Amino acid sequence: MAGVKETKTDAQEKKTPDAILRKRGHGPVVNPNGGKILVSFYDARTLAPLSPAPLSNNNQMYMEILKPDGTPLKGSGPEGSFPVTPDTKEKGAYWIDLSEISLSELEPAADPNQDTTENIELPCGVPRTGSPTVMLNRFTEAVQANCQTYQMAGGMTTDFQTGGQEACSRVPVAMTELEESYTLGLIAYDNCIGDFIRHPEALMDDVRLELREVQTQKHASGSKTNFQGRSFSTTTKDGYGEITGLTPGQAYEARISAHSRYVCTNPPAPRFVHFSGSNLLWQIPFQPCGEFPARSVIFVQQACPGMRAANLSFQASGVYPPPSTDQHGIWNIPKGTTGRIDFQSPGNVFSPAYIYLDKDSPMVLTVAVADQQVAQLGSGKRRFQFVDEKGQAFPHRQLHLVYRDGHEETVRTDEGGWFWAEEGCLASAEEDEYGFALDRFPLLTTQI
Repeated sequence: MAGVKETKTDAQEKKTPDAILRKRGHGPVVNPNGGKILVSFYDARTLAPLSPAPLSNNNQMYMEILKPDGTPLKGSGPEGSFPVTPDTKEKGAYWIDLSEISLSELEPAADPNQDTTENIELPCGVPRTGSPTVMLNRFTEAVQANCQTYQMAGGMTTDFQTGGQEACSRVPVAMTELEESYTLGLIAYDNCIGDFIRHPEALMDDVRLELREVQTQKHASGSKTNFQGRSFSTTTKDGYGEITGLTPGQAYEARISAHSRYVCTNPPAPRFVHFSGSNLLWQIPFQPCGEFPARSVIFVQQACPGMRAANLSFQASGVYPPPSTDQHGIWNIPKGTTGRIDFQSPGNVFSPAYIYLDKDSPMVLTVAVADQQVAQLGSGKRRFQFVDEKGQAFPHRQLHLVYRDGHEETVRTDEGGWFWAEEGCLASAEEDEYGFALDRFPLLTTQI
């Protein structure tokens, strides 16, 4: 018989790690598919064995399985779950079929720089790697046993059977009994006031929570009738409200609202599922929109309004410490500041000299700033001093000026009681912490 010429490819194949291992009796290096995991269930409180059955009409239980890194494996069941099937021969035993999962899905990505021959020189019978593991995380829905509703007590890590094998021993899984229904409590409070335990006035009334049952994949696959979700609602009184009769494992849409003056600063998830039968308590913070929201003042150069008065330090009545503008000439008025705010700064003149804040004030106001001497000399104004009957200067007095053309202006005296005005205009002052009121008086001399 004529010999067959060995090709280059055949020669290369003989040198591969698989070929070497086959020659030594190890078999091929492969990533086999998984097998079946045998599990049993018991009551975590009484330790009594359980034989759970699905609650839905499709007569099938499904479980979520996680990789070692915590990410879910992708199965053929609802939401990527895996079927849990009772053993036909042994009561209380169940199989989880992972035959569709490849071992490669549980291994980290291969290092391209790693030498593939380093694991070849192993003694016969010694496994090249340890058995991979998976985590039995939870049932996709609550199950029933002994006329009670149960859910898994927690995740259970077990070996991942490979090569189509079946597990030799059971994996015991703890189950906890669920209540048939649970209550969702709501505490609504004003987080601007703070801790509602120490400050009960922070608790808010008339906050409304609405819940609506929503259809999930289990409803769509297990029911032949149209899904009709129930609706629930509650309104807080003394800051508290509750909704009873909610079903564990049921998905709900949540909507929360307060009266128009408040906004929720940390709203709940728009959709949630609570598998445990224990009661829930939501603490929801709100913040008032406020009739006096934070406003800003833009300070510009009076000679060139297109230029901002950046980093300007000044005094604003009722505001402490003395504020200053930022690099853009903006001053953000402290939240809650209302009423009249007068501006003063050595060597500067403000136009207008004050602003008045109420709930109808614009969100942004503009104030022009000019050098005092340049402004006064360029306008024909003279320098006047405000003194008392003994000739003592009145510093920091606020004066209201009315000019001959009807123009009005407010100025404030400096440390020496001096201010600038046109001769002949009328000056007056209201009573304040610095002195008594002054009726209108014409400015004819350098002292008033």
